[in-house]
Formats: sequence, C-alpha cells, structure tokens
Amino acid sequence: MALRTLFLSACLAALAAGQADAYDPHRRLVIGGDCPACDFADANLAGAQFLGGDFSGADFSHAELLGARLADLTLDGANLSHASLTEARLANVSLEDADLEHVGFGRARLHRVRFGGARLERAQLDGAVFLLADFTSADLGQAEARDAVFRQADFQSADMRGAKMGQAHFFGARLTAADLRGAELDQAIFENADLSNADFRNARLDGARFVAVNLTGADFRGASGLVAETFRHVCGAEARGLPDGLAVAACDGATATRTTVSVNPERIAQRRAQMEQARAAFERAIAEVEQSIDMRSEAHGEALAAAHQALEGALRALEEQGAAKAGYEQSFSFEIRSAELGEPIRVILQSAGEPPRPPLAPLPPDVELEGGPGELAAAMARIERERERAEAEAERHAQAEERRREREAERQQRRNENENDTGGGPR
Repeated sequence: MALRTLFLSACLAALAAGQADAYDPHRRLVIGGDCPACDFADANLAGAQFLGGDFSGADFSHAELLGARLADLTLDGANLSHASLTEARLANVSLEDADLEHVGFGRARLHRVRFGGARLERAQLDGAVFLLADFTSADLGQAEARDAVFRQADFQSADMRGAKMGQAHFFGARLTAADLRGAELDQAIFENADLSNADFRNARLDGARFVAVNLTGADFRGASGLVAETFRHVCGAEARGLPDGLAVAACDGATATRTTVSVNPERIAQRRAQMEQARAAFERAIAEVEQSIDMRSEAHGEALAAAHQALEGALRALEEQGAAKAGYEQSFSFEIRSAELGEPIRVILQSAGEPPRPPLAPLPPDVELEGGPGELAAAMARIERERERAEAEAERHAQAEERRREREAERQQRRNENENDTGGGPR
C-alpha cells in the first residue's frame, strides 16, 4: 500500500523558508497513489487535490472536502456519508457501491463519475452539475437536487422515490425503469430523455416539461400538475396516467428525441485554436517551474509529475470528446474541463514561492452554458474574488499576529519593570 502525500501547503513552503508558523491560504494538499481502506474520517481536506489512485473502501465520513479536486480515482465501496464536497470538482471518479448518505455535493461539478449501486439517500445535490454521470441502480431516495443539471446521465433502475428535484434539468438523460414515485419535480425539465418504463406515480409535476422524450411504458398515475401542454414532441406506447386529450404515438424506431445541438464550423475552429493556446501556455508554465525549482527535491519532482499527468489526462479527454462529437457545440463540457486544467498547474507554481500567476486558458467571448451566457467568465470571476478574499484573510491574519506580538512585548516589559521595582526594595 503506497500513499504519497505531497504537502504543497503551508508545511512545505514553511520548511523551505524556515517559517514553521507561516500562514498561506493558497497552498493546497495534493494526494495521489493507492490507499485502500485508509481513514480520513472527520478530516479537514478543504481544497485538497486527489490526483489518481485507488482509495476503495476508504473512510471519508464527516470529512470536510469543500472545493476539493478529485480526478482519476477509484473510491468503490468508500464511506463518504455526511461528507461535505460543496463546490468540489470530480472527473473520472468511480464511487460504485459507495456509502454517500447525507453527502453534500452542493454546486459541485462532476464529469464522468460512476455511482452505480451507490447509496445516496438524503444526499444534498442542489445546484450541482453532472455530465455523463452513471447512477445505474443507485439509491437516491429523499435526495435533494433542486436546480441541478444532469446531462447525458444514466439513471437506469435507480431508486429516486421521494427525491426533491424541483427545477432540475435532465438533458439527454436515461431514466429507463427508474422509480420516481412521490418525487417532487416541480418545474423540472426532461429534454431528449428516455423515460421508458419509468414510474412517476404520485409524483409532483407542477410546471414540469417533457420535450422530445420516450414515454414507452411510463406510469404517471396519481401524479399532480400534469396537463397536455406539459408534453411536446413525445412518443411512447402504453404510457399510463397521461392527461386527457393528449395523443401519443408509438416511437418509430431508434429514438424519439430531436437533436438540439448546433453546428458552427467557425466557432468550433476558434475553440480548437484556443485549446491549443491553452495547451502551449500550460506547457510553458511547467517548463518555467522546472527551471526555477530544485529538481532534487522528491516533493517537487512528484508534484511536477502529477501536474504533467493531470494536464495530459485533461487534454486527452478533451481530444477524445472532440473526436466523438466532431462538429457539434460542446460548450458545457468546455467549462468543466477548463476548471480541471488550471488547478494542478496553479498549485505547482505556488509551491515554488511567489512567481507570477500562471496563465489561464483563453475564454471564448461567446460561451453559452447552462444557466445563461457568460457562466464560464462568471466562474472565473468568482475564482478571482475567492483569491482576493484569501489574500485579505492572510493579511488580516498577519496583522492580528503582529498585534499579538506587540501586546506580548508590552506585557513582558511591564513584568520586567515590576521585577526591577521589587528587587530594588524600599528606599
């Protein structure tokens, strides 16, 4: 069992500078390697990065993973119950058969995460974005996923009874034989989705929309809020409980969905050029770091290796996706991957001292993402604000420490004066 833990945080910087009490909120903990059944219960891992490795059966229960980055990990059978992964970023992570009861994924971004057979009862998923996630046979009973986005997610045979998913968006999702009895789906959107044999009995569907979906064998008996206008361009024989007056024809073959992606060769060529620029910028950043740090340091060497691996993996995923979806707009995926590209390089640069900030990937001026235009730019702006807040916090910490030292010096001076007065005796 090999666990390599790289302290690219206050510890590493402080040891190098000889300042054991240094405080720097920018430093991050980077963990990689294999550590099955390791105990991280109740640990504070906020902002940590887990880059590759096998953590099957590990215990992360009640752990704090706010803003953490997890990539290329195996966490099958792990215990993450009551763990907080708010605003975390996950890419290519396996959580099959994991215990995720009461886990918090609020506003997280998850790309190619596998939850097959996992227990997500009462999980908190509000505002999270799932791209190509697999929830096959997962238990999401009573889970809360308001305003969440599920793009090309697979919920086949998933248990979603009583889930609270108001305003959630299921785009290109597969919900065949999913159990949504009693689920709260007010104003939810099912678009280009496969709902064959899904069970919506007694679900709450006020204001929900079903657009270009397959309803074959779906059951809506007892569901509230359904009207004929709820359904557009749908098909499906033997669907039960549909509103009166809604005529639904049988699906005529391979799919009942309509394509909504657009082809724009100029924009695609522009984005490919921007990704090439991003690749070159990150490679230059790594080369500069290699020249400036001590390569004899095992920690620095491993950190650079992790950066190379993370960068190549992210770029390879982009290229593979581009080949599979050649000619189609994939702006949502671009947002996910750009977030994954920047962090490992930023950590390496920070560990070397105080170099200039690493270059960011060029932002397309006309990005249109889920939630409105400019979401990627807004996300980058939030990152900048977080950086400014962290710097202000570090400055406040330094000022408080300075005041504490001044007060201690004053107290010491008064003690010395009192000792001198006592030692002198009466005159």
